[in-house]
Amino acid sequence: RDRSPSRGLGDVYKRQVNGVDRSLVFLDRSWIAYVESSGSHCVIYTIDGSFESVQSLKVFERRYRDMFVRCHENYLVNPEYVSRISRYRIELTYGKVIPISEKNYTAVKTKLSHIT
Repeated sequence: RDRSPSRGLGDVYKRQVNGVDRSLVFLDRSWIAYVESSGSHCVIYTIDGSFESVQSLKVFERRYRDMFVRCHENYLVNPEYVSRISRYRIELTYGKVIPISEKNYTAVKTKLSHIT
C-alpha cells in the first residue's frame, strides 16, 4: 500500500476518529482493514495497529457506509482487504479471519462479489 504523506487534514481519503482519550485520530481510509464493536465503543484495526473510538459500530457504519460491508453484528470489513470468503468467514489479505453471521452469509457474499 502507498504510505505517502497525506495532503493534509482536508484530504478526502482521511477519516476522523474520536479516540477514547478525547483525541482526534486521522486515518487514511485505505489503511482501515476492519472495525469491531467493543461494547458502546468500537476498535478500528489497520495493518499497523488499532485505535479505540468512542463511536459505536452503528454510528461508524452510518458515517462511513460507503467504505465497509457489515458482515456480522460486531464487525464491519473493508472490501479492499478481503482475500477469501468461505462458509461463515472472511479471510483478510494479512491472514485475519472475520466471522460472517449465518443469516447474512449469502447477502455478504453477494455484496462483496460485486465490489471486489
